[in-house]
Amino acid sequence: MSKIITFSLGLGRVSAASFSISKTNGFQLEQVAHSALNLQEAAGSFSLELTQVIRKLADELDCSKSDSIYYSLSSHRTVLKFFPLPMLSGGDVDKLVSLEAQQQVPFPLSQALWDYTAIPLKDGTQEIFLAAIKHASLEAIQQAFDGVAKVVEVLPSPMSHYKALQHRAVATEDDQLLIDIGEKSTQLLYFNNNRFFAKTLNFGAQDVTRAIMKAYECDLATANNYRDEYAIISVDPAYISTLDEGAQFLVKTVSSVFRSLPAKINQVTHLYQNQHKGGALTQVHLVGSFAKMNGLESFIAQQLNLPAAKLNLDGINLSAKAQEQIATVREYSPECLNELLGLAVLANSPAAGGLSVSLLPQSLHNKKALKVRKSFWLVAAVIAIVGLVVGVFQQKNILDELVAQENEMQSKLQAIKPFANKVEDLLDKNEDLAIKSKALSDIQEQRILWLNILSDLSKTMAHDEVWVTTISGLTNYNLSDKDYKPYILDNYPEAGYGVSIKQALKKAESSASKKGLSGRRNKVQTVENLINAIVVKGFWRDNDKAHNVVYDLLDQIRASSHGHFTFEQVISSGSRGEKEVKTLNNESIVKYLDTEIKPNKVGSAFEFVLFLNKPIKL
Repeated sequence: MSKIITFSLGLGRVSAASFSISKTNGFQLEQVAHSALNLQEAAGSFSLELTQVIRKLADELDCSKSDSIYYSLSSHRTVLKFFPLPMLSGGDVDKLVSLEAQQQVPFPLSQALWDYTAIPLKDGTQEIFLAAIKHASLEAIQQAFDGVAKVVEVLPSPMSHYKALQHRAVATEDDQLLIDIGEKSTQLLYFNNNRFFAKTLNFGAQDVTRAIMKAYECDLATANNYRDEYAIISVDPAYISTLDEGAQFLVKTVSSVFRSLPAKINQVTHLYQNQHKGGALTQVHLVGSFAKMNGLESFIAQQLNLPAAKLNLDGINLSAKAQEQIATVREYSPECLNELLGLAVLANSPAAGGLSVSLLPQSLHNKKALKVRKSFWLVAAVIAIVGLVVGVFQQKNILDELVAQENEMQSKLQAIKPFANKVEDLLDKNEDLAIKSKALSDIQEQRILWLNILSDLSKTMAHDEVWVTTISGLTNYNLSDKDYKPYILDNYPEAGYGVSIKQALKKAESSASKKGLSGRRNKVQTVENLINAIVVKGFWRDNDKAHNVVYDLLDQIRASSHGHFTFEQVISSGSRGEKEVKTLNNESIVKYLDTEIKPNKVGSAFEFVLFLNKPIKL
């Protein structure tokens, strides 16, 4: 019987459970544990407190270093995105998702760990579920588990819930909704037996706590106690009139907070059905620590006009200790265990269900890959040795003793030679892959650099009186150049794929011949293509500063370019080819500027060129 430890890392709390899996009894919940997480993640002591909480819960679950840990991350810790893509082959999908991820993830992909899964839809298209987290955030969390046990997998919270729903046969052909009300946010999971869609609402139990604190003028601990022990949700005047005056006041306070939740849920449902091709909902399920609040079921059912019920532990075996914990400790209610169960389901059947993403830290990915490689070479070595031994014995039975020694050596050489050739081929391929990987890495760095440059310009050039119409790269631009052309030709919308770029490169790669003395052989020099500057074109509108508003924007770019641009150039001076560094003023940067707005014109044109601090190779 194997043992699995699962953790759910929420914003204000950490939950954990241990499961055992046997061939005869299937899943069995052995015990559960829970702890509050009080510090904000921005505080320097967050990692220390999380480590203490993880180790405390691991001790309560009798976790050893040989056990396997699976944990999930709540939605506030990750970036979750859904977007459509046409049905393509695997490699093409990877490329498109990578490009889309650069737009969807709000931080550079070089700083992120991300994964995706393709969800096929009924109309023959597909939807991509993308999950991402910053490397730094994930490694800080992973450090809390170091020395506790071996972490095997990390999932975003919606995926953990979905795994549990599939295992418990809750997912059917009909679309359903799972509502998980947490401390600071509410997670909505729309699902059926072959797809899901997740969205996080800015609504949580702390909103109720604040309302109680304000209404009763009490402290946080007292408000949380009122909320967890006595709070009731109801909008039925007949029911409220049967309560005493104090209870009526508390019901009205709590219910007033919840009145906004159904409208928010309906907005997301409309988004799911109209933009993500979802179907009509047939059922609502409530999970999480807040699902046990009195009256929540009937309130949700009435407001959404759908049957609503709390998910329980039907079909899950409980040990004697787990039964006692769930019966006596409020935080261990069945509604809180769905996410933990989903992680155990993944541990038991990693390939089941089809849809899955992984946020396992890169360091652990490397360890798993190393383990696979070691196993492969060990098996290969054993097979080679066995093959050689069998060959030796076969030849001893056929050849006489004198010839056997020579043939044995020849046989070994012949056996080794094909492997040596294969090893050489693999080494050549590995070297080629390393070169290609380095090239792809350089391309990615240049792409990130372009995005950062455009981001800085878009922030600086955001102006009511100045419109930017074109930002283009310039190849091998010199300060003295008067006839310069962008890297991308003007006719690129009508040209075929890649044609405009090739034409631009062809023009830039001009060959020059140097004639030597007495008819010496000419040498051809190829100009290296570098995007070393960008040209910015646009219009300025009528304003108090007139055309000087363009110079003001240049001053702002100087002050906030983050090192992307340089405003100094090395130029030749004198007849001996001496060099000097020249600081560029605004007048030398601006190549064209209408100083007046002509009648019946919206604005006047301007054009300036900025040198890149780090030129980009083509």
